[in-house]
Amino acid sequence: MKRIGVFLLAAGAIAASGSWGCTEVAGSRTPVLVVGDQEFDHEELDRYLAPGTGGEPAPGAMVLSVLLEEFIRERLLLIAADEAGVEAPALRLEAELAALGRDPASWGAAGGDGAVPTLDAEGVEVPQRPLDLAWLRRRVEERLRVEELLHRVVLAEVEASEEAARLEFDSGRGFYVHPETITLSEWRFTSREDAEAGALRLREAAASDSRDIVGTFVSIGTFRRGVLPEPMERVVFAMSPGETSPVLETAAGYRIFRVDARVEQGPAEFDEVREVAERAVLEREADARLEAFLRDLESRHPVVVHTGRLNFPYLGPR
Repeated sequence: MKRIGVFLLAAGAIAASGSWGCTEVAGSRTPVLVVGDQEFDHEELDRYLAPGTGGEPAPGAMVLSVLLEEFIRERLLLIAADEAGVEAPALRLEAELAALGRDPASWGAAGGDGAVPTLDAEGVEVPQRPLDLAWLRRRVEERLRVEELLHRVVLAEVEASEEAARLEFDSGRGFYVHPETITLSEWRFTSREDAEAGALRLREAAASDSRDIVGTFVSIGTFRRGVLPEPMERVVFAMSPGETSPVLETAAGYRIFRVDARVEQGPAEFDEVREVAERAVLEREADARLEAFLRDLESRHPVVVHTGRLNFPYLGPR
């Protein structure tokens, strides 16, 4: 599902109000954004958007436009929460606030002990707004209310039937494949000298076609590409079942690896990937329901962005 409210106070970050958000005459309260009957001036908007910029002193227009759109979606969903009487779960609210209290560093540029200072483009520390605990609590509560609304109202009956999952599987057979995998065993050594002696014994046994057991190989599992360290992966994925590697130095010592089995990439059967296909159907249905829900909300609670009062080029749909 698409992100909702990426800046919804993931860790309570509160940055100083910057000059990048809006342009406003000192002392005025000109609205920059209107959502339904709610108006937001430049100071309010900057305060809400700042945590999502990661402390950048001059975030780009695309970043700010995306954050503004997500803020609008959040405001619309909070209006819906009001309409449906959805409140934040009390126990979760208190637990999250308590966690923030135990970890002041997670407040980001909020000021207070443990906070990480925000620097401008020249590396000079930006003065921070004093920590507002009431605002912090409200932001946590708003995020939890949106989550509860999505769970109880918007996405409550989203499901993936077997028929829908099979259609998803049939239409994406190029995606639903077995990855290439190898099953490995290793022979462990404490020194390179011992490892080279072991490798010599393996070569001699192979040359004489000896059936005597050489070495103590221990199974370490099955791996797909991209999991093992790159130098090791390059060697073992070039081997066939039964082959052993040269001596490799690893973080845990010297090793000789043996390929016990190998499965080439190939098409998967529906039952093998049913859960993945069902998850894809659920995510697509959830996105569609959420977008329809938001469109209905905006039709009843119009949104106006006064782009001329922003001091960044607005790149959103409005």
